[in-house]
Amino acid sequence: MGLFLLLTLAGCGYRNLTASPPFNMARPIAVHFFENATFEPFLEKNLDRVLRPTLLGRGFQIAEAKNEAAILLAGTVVRFGRTVTSLSLSGQGEAFRLNVGVHYTVTDHKKIIREGEADGFADYIVPADPLDDRAAQDRAIQEAALQLSEKIADMLENQIDLFSRRN
Repeated sequence: MGLFLLLTLAGCGYRNLTASPPFNMARPIAVHFFENATFEPFLEKNLDRVLRPTLLGRGFQIAEAKNEAAILLAGTVVRFGRTVTSLSLSGQGEAFRLNVGVHYTVTDHKKIIREGEADGFADYIVPADPLDDRAAQDRAIQEAALQLSEKIADMLENQIDLFSRRN
């Protein structure tokens, strides 16, 4: 019975949050503010607003200064797009899929450990009021930024684990 419970909990993504984080995740990481290379304003601020709490929630320590960190994370928002997913009877877009893409770099002060790209997606419906349309798009941007921060945290957990095994 105990083995069944253990296998069931292990298979559903359960984590023991009371256990101390492994040494590799307890090492400080410096997160540079992401830059924005798109025409959509404040994407980098939305990403930074959710990235740090996501990393802290995963057990990472965020260093305030570059020299206090073992690992450095930096990046640029390189994509922002809206794709129509549903048209109204008059031919206007009434539902959209939003895409926010980043290019990131992870270094250890000497060399690049990992470099790559990640995308976050969110769907939203356009309300009749144009002001509500922008609010709906902003909520979708937040959702895409949260998805991106989860992907970046997953990548960091995997990459830092590999980095720690080598050192």
